[in-house]
Amino acid sequence: MDTPPNPEILPDFPPQVDVSEREQEPRNPEALALEDSGIPHALGYATKDVERRPLEAEGMKRRPLHLREWRAEQANEFYAERNNWGNRMRRLFGKRTENPSRGVRKEVHEEQERRDRVAEEFLRQGTVTVHAYGGDISARYTVLQPPMREGKEAGNLPPVVFIPGISNDLASVAPLAQEIAHAGRTVIVIGQPESKMGHVTDEFAGAAEQAKAFEPHVEFFQEAIRALRQKVPSMTGDVEMWGHSAGCPMIAQMLQEGSSFPPQVSRAVLINPSASVALPVPAPQSPLGKAWSKLMGPLNWIRDPINRGILRDLKGFIRRSRPIPDILVTGRRQDGHVPQEEPEDTARRDRTFQAVLAHLRVPYEGYDTMHMRGGAGIVLVTCDRDSMTHAGERFTAQQHPANMRVMAMKGGHSEPLIEPEAFVRAIEQHQ
Repeated sequence: MDTPPNPEILPDFPPQVDVSEREQEPRNPEALALEDSGIPHALGYATKDVERRPLEAEGMKRRPLHLREWRAEQANEFYAERNNWGNRMRRLFGKRTENPSRGVRKEVHEEQERRDRVAEEFLRQGTVTVHAYGGDISARYTVLQPPMREGKEAGNLPPVVFIPGISNDLASVAPLAQEIAHAGRTVIVIGQPESKMGHVTDEFAGAAEQAKAFEPHVEFFQEAIRALRQKVPSMTGDVEMWGHSAGCPMIAQMLQEGSSFPPQVSRAVLINPSASVALPVPAPQSPLGKAWSKLMGPLNWIRDPINRGILRDLKGFIRRSRPIPDILVTGRRQDGHVPQEEPEDTARRDRTFQAVLAHLRVPYEGYDTMHMRGGAGIVLVTCDRDSMTHAGERFTAQQHPANMRVMAMKGGHSEPLIEPEAFVRAIEQHQ
């Protein structure tokens, strides 16, 4: 930022930033609720979770769940086409050389290999550490290069810097980030500092509680991006900022008038942005209501509109016979894979999470004052069944800033993370 923040909140500005070299992980370091359950495979939604031959000696040992779901979908489509009655007759009475399934099978295998390579690269992760707020504020990062396709050259589009939602690690946006790479983009994903694989201090948690909006997180991401620009060759020029959910207001705050970021950002893409409308937790007013609330205890969480939105999101997937998305329930670090956190670390994360959540309940006015170089475009994506942010109520085709294009699409809050192909394709059409 051009103007240093309050020295009482961040006395060591500008901070030192360290970026570690990326190391290959054999699997997601974050524990996912459905990763080892076998339920998606039993229901036919995913291929079997087995040890695989790595592409490299120390590469990815197991395919993540979202990739196994994609492989099962491709296999089902292939066999459905191959077993089509007309194709069976052609194979029975026609020449073997005219069997169309051979060419299709080759294309499917080549695409599977490309997606394996990108998924493996996603698991080459490092740590970016900003020395501030009385200690080390850190988060995981990764860099994805677009896969090479025969007969196609890499485009010259700017790389994408992706910021996930509240307290989310990298795994939460793996399907979407990898799909952006398959669309021909270099993608840099930076996790939230209070995520399970990140680290925050008591001072950072306190600053988040005192902040007017998302200042501590904005400072962290700005410094992290500046450091990564020096390390990742493709980031030396313009970049695009993409965010999902709580990552969106943080990006919007980076792009306000007076910030040093607009000269470097050629476009912003905000997907189901949080802090769009007011989402207060209703407090009981009558003595009977207060007594009932006290009696219900922890069950009062259902009164929170955000929690109700989560339930509706899950209900939508179940109704459409989809597995409950693993990305919504990333709960801890993998056992035996990385050191488990101490109780005081958990307490700091919880404080930071609650502070950010409190800001997300209030509409962020900075969406209307985002400043882009030369009037560069802002793409804002809303989903019609997003009951967590209700962004579609605030941003419509008629009511939005002049430099913003609003895209209304089908789906719930996590739809872009579960079914990213359609969303990436629609966004890239608006270059």
